[in-house]
Order: sequence, then C-alpha cells, then structure tokens
Amino acid sequence: MTDDLTRPIETPPASEPFAPAEPATTPAGTEPVTTAGTPGPNRVRWVVGLGVAGLAVAVAIGAFIVLGSRPTPEALKYVPGDAAIVVEVRMDLPGDQLQKLGNLLGHFPGFADQSTLPAKIDESLSRLVQQGGKTEIDYVRDIKPWLSGPAFIAMRLPAATGSGATSTGSGATPAERAVVSATTTGTVTCDTPLKGKTVTKETYRGLELSIASSTAADASSGQVACVIDGRQALIGDVASVHDALDAKAAGTGMDKSADYGAARAALQGDQLSTIYLNGKAYASLVSGTAATTPGIGDLTALTGPVPDWAITGIRAEDDGLSPPPA
Repeated sequence: MTDDLTRPIETPPASEPFAPAEPATTPAGTEPVTTAGTPGPNRVRWVVGLGVAGLAVAVAIGAFIVLGSRPTPEALKYVPGDAAIVVEVRMDLPGDQLQKLGNLLGHFPGFADQSTLPAKIDESLSRLVQQGGKTEIDYVRDIKPWLSGPAFIAMRLPAATGSGATSTGSGATPAERAVVSATTTGTVTCDTPLKGKTVTKETYRGLELSIASSTAADASSGQVACVIDGRQALIGDVASVHDALDAKAAGTGMDKSADYGAARAALQGDQLSTIYLNGKAYASLVSGTAATTPGIGDLTALTGPVPDWAITGIRAEDDGLSPPPA
C-alpha cells in the first residue's frame, strides 16, 4: 500500500490546538539546573577584562612613580643642609652615562672596543694618579672602592654652627670646613686615607672615628677625621665629620633641603658631576665679609641680588660633555 501524493495535507481544526510537549523528566535524586540570575559568558568576560585593565593601570602608575623619580642617595643624608657648596661626583657612571661616555671615548684611539671600556677607564685613571706623583697609590686598589656610588664634597661657612664649630677658630676658611661623603663598596677602612699619619680613636654617635694629624708633635694641627658607617664613609675636619653624623641622625641633611631638591630636579638626565651653590649661605658669607673687613661696603651692590640657589651639571653625550641648557 502506498501513500496518495495528490491527497491534500489536512490541518487540525481551530477547535483542536496542538497539545503542549511533555516536560522533560528529571532523574530521581537530582535537582534541575537553573540559570536564573547567573551572568552569561559575555558578562563574565567583561568583568575579567575590566579587572585586568584596572590592574594594568595600577601597575603603570606604580612604575611611573618608582622609575620616574630619582632615588635619594644615602650619601646626601650626611651633607648638612646649610652647606654653602655641594659638589657631586659619579664615578660609577649612573644610568645612560656609561654608554654615552663609551660613545664619546670611541672617537679616541684605543677606545673603539666598548666591551673593555670599564677596564680602559680604570687604566687611564691609574695613569693619571701615577703622573700626579702618587706612586704609592693605586687607583683600582685604593681609590675606586671609595667611589662605587654617589660621592659628595660639601663646604660650609666658617661661622656655621654645629657640634664642633668652636674648635675651628674664627680664622677657618670654607676649605677647612669640608667633608666628603662617599658611597663605598663596604670593604674599605680608614687605614688607607690616613696611612703614614699619627692616628687616635674617638667614639661619636656610636661610631669609631679615626683622627689623624700631620705631625705627632702637634696633634691639633691639620686634623683629619675618618669614619665608616655601613657603606658610607666620611672624611673631613673633625667638626665637619661630627656635623655630618649629626645631620644624618637628626634628619637635617641636604636630602631634606627644598632648595637642593628643586635645583637637582632642574637638571635633565643622569649627570657625571653637579655643583650646587646655596644662595642663602653665599649671601651670608658676602655680608659677613663686608661687615668684618674695613673699607668694604655692601658687595651686593656689585654682585646684584643672590638667587636662592644655583646649580650646574656635566653629563656625557655621544659627541661631547654637555652642561644643562641655560
């Protein structure tokens, strides 16, 4: 028996609607899974994407804060905030200065191979020391370990107050009120800079100071003090070394000076050396000189008003040494 293909398809009458499908049965012991109130796949992806984006922004902001700011050298904390002149020396060649200096020295014979640049710089500095007549001093052995990071030379005014100000006398000059704050390798001792001198010991702020004089007959003449505090080393006259340790302990070092911070921020990029002038201290020196020297009037009439600060820096470029733009 075959179907009649010419027979019309019959549709159920309107009074007999389709019967609804039988609901699926759930096996005994199980609960039906419902998706009501559960975010769909697209919503989950949006939430995850926003979380990742937020994390990326937070990391970028943190990196900008950390990498975009110049860390404060530990050696600067020992420089009294009222120092008149502060000279910074970076023999460790920070940031891009090793590459820039290498490109510059590459123009000279013997420096074409950049892979041996540090050794060649050491060799050149060793020759300079030898030519200076210091045949008993080796640069790599005796000097370089003291310059493994930022080094600062600070000069103060004779009238500067401090723990040892009265010991310098009224005839002291700024050069006699100076201290070197150096970042070392952590392996140095005061024996090298004080070699050949009569040395006495003193304890100050829990640290042992080595104090040397030029001659054994006059222990108070030309005294030089040296102290090691971790990786930091201080060398200078006794009063200035005392003041440097006081500044570190009291938190009154040059690292807290708003003027020095503004001056250093004005220099762009890493520097081989900087020279900072404390305008307020310089003005005090000028006015003090005029007041104590007969026949000298107000020197500011000749020099003009002294700015709060002045700074200059030297950095290596591919084709020369460049001071910062005026």
